[in-house]
Amino acid sequence: LQGVIGSSLRDAPIDRVALLRIGPGLAEDAAVVLERLYDRVAVGGVVILEDRANSAARVAVDAFRAERGVDAVLERID
Repeated sequence: LQGVIGSSLRDAPIDRVALLRIGPGLAEDAAVVLERLYDRVAVGGVVILEDRANSAARVAVDAFRAERGVDAVLERID
């Protein structure tokens, strides 16, 4: 997909995702990516946030998890 993340993902022709990776440099957009694609992650799928050390990404993920009631364990992978 090309373009601004929020608008590109809104109407993206994506049904299900097995792996949702929010890579480095996308910390500022983590909330938008999660909002647009989290519900498309398949049962048993995985979400990877590569830049959780970034405070903006951490705040976005924590807020999203709290708002949605996501209580799955976070696992740090180096």
